[in-house]
Amino acid sequence: WRTRVRPTSADSPPAASHRRRIFTTEFLDAIRTALAPGGCLRIATDQLDYFEEMERLVEGSASLQADHESEADSLPVTTFEKKFIIAGAPIYRTTLWKVSPLT
Repeated sequence: WRTRVRPTSADSPPAASHRRRIFTTEFLDAIRTALAPGGCLRIATDQLDYFEEMERLVEGSASLQADHESEADSLPVTTFEKKFIIAGAPIYRTTLWKVSPLT
């Protein structure tokens, strides 16, 4: 089991089709299996529609909980993020924590 997962390219290139996006129900199933209890998946995208789609997928999960106030500021900034920060463009982030469905 992993305690942290942070994909560096959760979104496909802007010209690519939505069907190539990695964040799907199947991806979430794999993350649930791979993460140890208390483990997390950190996600970030500049695409608001994609972020909202991710949120909708997570809402249906009893074992993953979104935390928008997590430690994103302490993470290394990717080259992609630097470009968007310089341009003043928004980056939508959240951390998904694996929780017990019994708590």
